[in-house]
Amino acid sequence: MDKKPYYITTAIAYTSGKPHIGNTYEIVLTDAIARYRRAQGYDVFFQTGTDEHGQKIEEKAKEKGISPKEFVDGVANTVKETFDMMNTSYDYFIRTTDEGHEKQVQKIFRRLYEQGDIYKGTYEGMYCTPCESFWTESQLVDGCCPDCGRPVKKAKEEAYFFRMQKYADRLMKHIEEHPEFIQPESRRNEMINNFLKPGLQDLCVSRTSFKWGIPVDFDPKHVIYVWIDALSNYITSLGYDADGESAENFRKYWPARTSCVSIRSTGRSCSWRWICRCLSRCSDILGCWSAMARCPSPRATPSMPMSSCIISASMPCATSSCMRCRLPRMGRSPGI
Repeated sequence: MDKKPYYITTAIAYTSGKPHIGNTYEIVLTDAIARYRRAQGYDVFFQTGTDEHGQKIEEKAKEKGISPKEFVDGVANTVKETFDMMNTSYDYFIRTTDEGHEKQVQKIFRRLYEQGDIYKGTYEGMYCTPCESFWTESQLVDGCCPDCGRPVKKAKEEAYFFRMQKYADRLMKHIEEHPEFIQPESRRNEMINNFLKPGLQDLCVSRTSFKWGIPVDFDPKHVIYVWIDALSNYITSLGYDADGESAENFRKYWPARTSCVSIRSTGRSCSWRWICRCLSRCSDILGCWSAMARCPSPRATPSMPMSSCIISASMPCATSSCMRCRLPRMGRSPGI
């Protein structure tokens, strides 16, 4: 009897510094689920890797007097060595500086632009350099970044945007008709109250204020931002091709059955799924994701009614003080 394919991924570790305990917790958790599924007879493909572009990395490399590529090479090696030391059984370790990934990200960006889902505009707002995030005035906490608590500064730059507003009503309708789509209820409420009801904003998907990234091939002063660069790793690692020439692994394993990511990635996960919908090849990508606050049991996942399930494992915050969960660094994870 043929084994059922089972694709499981972690979030990919950001290479602005050495891996922390949260990265190790995540890979060990995912490894446990992957081993359990193999024991059940599934044909498991287990992927992890590193996210290697961005302004913070560019600045860290400059401080050390080396190129960004040299900097991320060192960190990526440390991440991989750590995962290997933990005897994790991943099948593929992707780096977003891999040539194949970079080529496909450029093709994905161009395709979304040509079909009208990406447009050029200007972004203006409050910017947190450590988090590499833009915020509106209303999102700030005591005038500081709501994620890390550090000061922000006003910034304005030309950028390309993904038309998230175009899909807001469709997303709200889907959540209402499929309440199991986001679990538990507290995370569903977070998505509705913090993202959808205030008015879903179009998503900034390129940057011009730094150079360390994948250039937009038809407008090279822009580099492609994390939403399309890093998040595309989940399909480029399987051999996805935006021109329709995807490898057998993509046809076999996609969509992912389980992705273990941090609870703070709820909004990012939503954005990524709508980008995938716009690529149209990834049918039924929406699936069901779970943002459990406690370590989930592998026995729980078969009951999920849809094909793509994200288990968001709560892990200690890596920042010095997380303003969202109000916990000190490496403090106790919030219960639900």
